[in-house]
Amino acid sequence: MQTSPNLGLTIWNLSTDPYSHTQLANNWTLIDNLAVQSAKSIQLVSNLNAGSAGGPRSPLNAGDMVVTNTGVSGFPAWTLLNYNGSTWSAVGPVEIQSSVPATNLYTGRTVFLTAAASNFVANALISYNGSSWNYVGPLSLAYTGAGATNINGVQTAGDIYINSGSRGVILTDRATTITYRVYMNNGSLAFEQVS
Repeated sequence: MQTSPNLGLTIWNLSTDPYSHTQLANNWTLIDNLAVQSAKSIQLVSNLNAGSAGGPRSPLNAGDMVVTNTGVSGFPAWTLLNYNGSTWSAVGPVEIQSSVPATNLYTGRTVFLTAAASNFVANALISYNGSSWNYVGPLSLAYTGAGATNINGVQTAGDIYINSGSRGVILTDRATTITYRVYMNNGSLAFEQVS
């Protein structure tokens, strides 16, 4: 009698091996668990048509997840999507796009715009409220300084990471309209006035 190296299945390889119904049942349980795990894996797709070439496995089930390797149905390339039983939606707090999405809209969808679009300025953080797109919070712009039209260091976890010692978050005082840069200085939060 042997045990398979990957799944730990019992193998009766000799006619003299003692057969056990319990061991056979355990083999089928291990195989069944493996089938469920592989069905729940995240698939890399180029379309959202279940069962088609480049699409997700068929049938689709609520909770299925895919990553697009190209722009698909209004979602940009490399977007993680979740199927809720009837529609696909992006997973995660923020997408980075160059235009305001017009398809696959859902309440709470949040986009960082890399270009001016639909009355929003470039580098705006916007969110869909169920009927329209709006700026998120009091901020409408994110600058990297000197009029730059991009933001460096955005991480997919939703945090903003600034990897330059001369950069920081720029805020404007509501009462005085004076502009300040917030930054870390030797482990302590600090700020300086900027023009």
